[in-house]
Amino acid sequence: IKIFVSQGIGLEWLTFNLHKDGPLQDLNVRKATMHGIDRDRIVNMAYLGYADKADGFIYPESPDYNPNLPQYNYDPDLANKILDDAGYVDTDGDGIRNDPEGGSLSFELAVPSDWTQEVKASTLIKEQLKNIGIEIIIRVMDTATFFNYIYAPNEDIYDIGFNSEEPGPYADWMWEFCRSWKVGSWNTAYYNNPEFDEILEKAVPERDTTKYREYLYEMQMMIAEDLPYGFLQRLPIINAVRTDKFEGWVETMGGISTWINPWTYFKVHLK
Repeated sequence: IKIFVSQGIGLEWLTFNLHKDGPLQDLNVRKATMHGIDRDRIVNMAYLGYADKADGFIYPESPDYNPNLPQYNYDPDLANKILDDAGYVDTDGDGIRNDPEGGSLSFELAVPSDWTQEVKASTLIKEQLKNIGIEIIIRVMDTATFFNYIYAPNEDIYDIGFNSEEPGPYADWMWEFCRSWKVGSWNTAYYNNPEFDEILEKAVPERDTTKYREYLYEMQMMIAEDLPYGFLQRLPIINAVRTDKFEGWVETMGGISTWINPWTYFKVHLK
């Protein structure tokens, strides 16, 4: 048996529902939430070290990756300061901060039941955010219900969703998660930004690679600054293969067998 540990194509992030009235509409709350999450601890405990921190839809090794994105590293002191300065204080002494209207910084986090690592990660997020006065109520549901729930937020009003996708090396399709929301869209955050839409419309048909990259840099920066999605980690692919009878496995980004790598099936053969 040979083990391949390959660069992954799967990304995971938190979706903030910007349609629902409440504190999550406030960018300060979203920034503080991300600074309150210890992603290194999550990687080590929920993923046994097999993950890398992520900050966007484009992989860092891609020439299209913007290296100047704001980083929401774990900094509970900064998270507390952001919330203090924005007027979120614990007015009733229950350990949960309150907004100026008297509501609590208490949010449901939706996650599929069979995403076992993500359920563990959600538990850690709950523990960590409690330290900055944010309450997380984990809502675990079967996967089919989760996807119906997360893609129809106008019907099922959730607060935060645990999302995962595989952008692949050419991630142009992922920007549909950011195009201003309309019925049937992939935009699970209800993010609406006409300026972003305008740049995306220019980028889609652009064939000049330099200009296209400029558009991608702008879009990455907008999403990182507006924070409809809080990026968490990128997962590697671990494959175990038989070496006594077969050879010819082809390893690429995503391992030896993914939707972007058919080459193993053309090349693998009996010894």
